[in-house]
Amino acid sequence: MNRLFLSQMLQFSGAFATRGTFGGSTGEDQFASFLREEYAARLAERVQILPEAAFRAQTGG
Repeated sequence: MNRLFLSQMLQFSGAFATRGTFGGSTGEDQFASFLREEYAARLAERVQILPEAAFRAQTGG
């Protein structure tokens, strides 16, 4: 759950926006999500953003 949340926050933060003269190709747009997901997975291993109780309340479990 934390990985998904972090991935969405990274997406909307603009941290992976293309910059400069050589940025913004079609391939870069397609593969940026893989990089964002990897960053989110690594961050989720180290940081607990959402408490487990909130996750259980949302899923009904």
